Amino acid sequence: MFLAGAANGALCFAHGFPFGSLFGAFLGLIVAVPFVPALGFIFVAAGEVGRARLGTHADRADRSGVFSAVAVVLAICSYSSVLSGHRPLRLVLASCALLGFVLAVAACARTVHAYWAVRRAADRVGQGALFDFGVGADLRANREVENYRGQLPQRRRSLGDPTLALARLRAALQRDLATLVATAIITAVHAAHVLPR
Repeated sequence: MFLAGAANGALCFAHGFPFGSLFGAFLGLIVAVPFVPALGFIFVAAGEVGRARLGTHADRADRSGVFSAVAVVLAICSYSSVLSGHRPLRLVLASCALLGFVLAVAACARTVHAYWAVRRAADRVGQGALFDFGVGADLRANREVENYRGQLPQRRRSLGDPTLALARLRAALQRDLATLVATAIITAVHAAHVLPR
């Protein structure tokens, strides 16, 4: 991030090479500082990705946490437009807040879908098929499926611990719902200031 700011500043002041580029690189470093908290918040959310097995519902919920972090950052950073008297700037930043709200809705919907899929699978794992809960390493045959129309009895198998997966998905759902509420409030504040009265 600091490297990108320095490179951008050096290129903007390249006409005064070499001293102009050095001065531009220094200014680029200073201008990059306000981006640290916002991108740091997103990087923390991205650090959660990869703890569950790839492709599972728990992994998808962890990945939606990055979208939730981006949604919150977009909404909060756009909030400065409420203090601005410049109407076109307000419209642009209100659109950013609305985009953050849309991302929060998408992340919340994805997590709700994953939660209910894992909850159904915890009760009845597919007939003979292996269901991966994403967390935990135990492979188990839960119980026998009833003999249906002369088929041989099968065992329902699962990989991972359903209680750990449900706990992780509950936490992700709470995070996404909090994100949804925060972005909805900020978007409503924007709408109150941008829309004509």
